[in-house]
Amino acid sequence: MMDSAMKRNTNVELDLKCPDDLTPECMTELWRQAYNGNGSGDNSNASTTTIHGVSITPMNEGVLSRVVTVELGTATSQNDTSCDKRGVVHVKNVPAFTWVAKFQRPSLPQPDMFAVESAFYTRAQFHLDLSSIRIPVAIHCSPHCIILEKIQATKNDNNTTKARIRIEQLVVTMATVHASNWGFQNNHNDNESTRKNELGLSPRAGIGAALNSLEKERTFGKFWSRLVDTLEEEDISGAIDKNRVQMFCQALENQRLRDLHNRVYDQSRKRGIQTFIHGDLHAGNFIWDDDDDDTRPWLVDWATCGPGNPIAELSFFLTVTSIISKEKEEATTMSDEPSLQDMPRVKELIDLYYDTLTSTKSASHSERIQKSLPRNVLDEMLADCLVNQFVILVCYDQVSRQLVQTVLKEDGLDPSKLLRHFDRVNRISLQYMSSPLVQDHFQYPSAKSPAEIKEQATWWQQQGTDGTTTGSFQI
Repeated sequence: MMDSAMKRNTNVELDLKCPDDLTPECMTELWRQAYNGNGSGDNSNASTTTIHGVSITPMNEGVLSRVVTVELGTATSQNDTSCDKRGVVHVKNVPAFTWVAKFQRPSLPQPDMFAVESAFYTRAQFHLDLSSIRIPVAIHCSPHCIILEKIQATKNDNNTTKARIRIEQLVVTMATVHASNWGFQNNHNDNESTRKNELGLSPRAGIGAALNSLEKERTFGKFWSRLVDTLEEEDISGAIDKNRVQMFCQALENQRLRDLHNRVYDQSRKRGIQTFIHGDLHAGNFIWDDDDDDTRPWLVDWATCGPGNPIAELSFFLTVTSIISKEKEEATTMSDEPSLQDMPRVKELIDLYYDTLTSTKSASHSERIQKSLPRNVLDEMLADCLVNQFVILVCYDQVSRQLVQTVLKEDGLDPSKLLRHFDRVNRISLQYMSSPLVQDHFQYPSAKSPAEIKEQATWWQQQGTDGTTTGSFQI
């Protein structure tokens, strides 16, 4: 694995749209362009390297994109190859290298996400302080395909103590990235307008951030009960107060969610609470290599990164990442994904996040962060962001389920595991709605006017849909 801080020539003019385009000739060209003049060790002969074999294997991990591993058989001279009686070329005693390629799905085009991830690998990362993480080397970036060097991951050993420690490390890593890039804008020249998207990242980063405030108001009131009704079908052991959740949602339905949207995305920025965020930060996007002396985790999937509210990223992480109870460590394995969060542990992680955020950099830098984000403001903003995350889940729930079933069936895969994950995330979000994290700190937006309520009802009548389909799916 090469140093991820080194720039690579990733702008090779190749039109790669599907795995069938990854021919040996194409891979040879990519190899030489990516490594020539930058290589070391086994890759130092990049200009004479020829790819004689390409083996492609689906990873079965991508939903919005199609992801495959690409194993390359390399040779630096004719002496490294042999030809059998059938004319098939074999690579002799030369180690294979593995890349990972992700492609846009023709049935689900997401050009903006590929553009953002390409911009991150080719430009933006070099203008950020990401020293607390490791980033894969990009081999090729284009509107339809991104190819990276494959990372050697440590296999899951079901050690829950290690998993808990790693969750702590992930929180520290997240806070460190946020602190190190506090005040980040989508350009690298402070004298230029912040509206100029010079680095090419998401103008509003994060999963669900593209959902506008009016869409939230219209959709939430119609569909929140679907998520709450699932509580009757699950054993929640009294951890969620369903009556409290129903009353909360009924009250929220009549509020101007555009005001909440504004608090999370616009007012926070005006108050100086903005940094560089990954946008899809959860444990599954961190990769560990315990055999490497470098203990920093790798972080992948940068398709929704950019400037954003750090507390929105914290709330997303706390919603989609399992928080393991200390008391149940010995009885729980990693394969037994808990259906609800351990709330005392969640509060400890929030404290850890804030302590790291306000102590990682210099004293003056930490003072700047504390001034814009006092602890009481964090508690209030976290409540806003947890509620906003719940609203996003409600709005995307049906279309996300349809999407998963359609896409995974196209790949011949069973969608049930991912659908169960959606159920778990929804329950966790509902758990937060009835918890003190929200109940003690959330301030309702102003109520909708009669005219606004009438306009919303008229809009749904004109749609003639139950909301289970959508013309476009934009993250």
